[in-house]
Amino acid sequence: MTRLKKPIGLLSIILVLLLALAGCAALTLTITSPAPGTTVTESVITVTGTVSNPKATVTVKGIEVATAGDGTFSTTVELAPGSNTIAVVAELGKERVVRAVSVRRE
Repeated sequence: MTRLKKPIGLLSIILVLLLALAGCAALTLTITSPAPGTTVTESVITVTGTVSNPKATVTVKGIEVATAGDGTFSTTVELAPGSNTIAVVAELGKERVVRAVSVRRE
């Protein structure tokens, strides 16, 4: 039994470190729709995406958007005629991730 104490103690420490590091993963943000370069005729487009941590604050064109428990979000955006750049920002603590997609309204 004494021989097992050291390996079990080391395994416990490794497990605690792994769990701590799992919470330190970098924040990621993905815009899933619309695809870059999309051309539409409608004045409104739906923007969807995923953030790696659902506790992050997500804004689309400066307006905060609700994030589901799985990190997904969806909102609509008004488009001006011509080229439109839609900026999506995710923030959590000191982390800030910015993504953008350009679409065209004819």
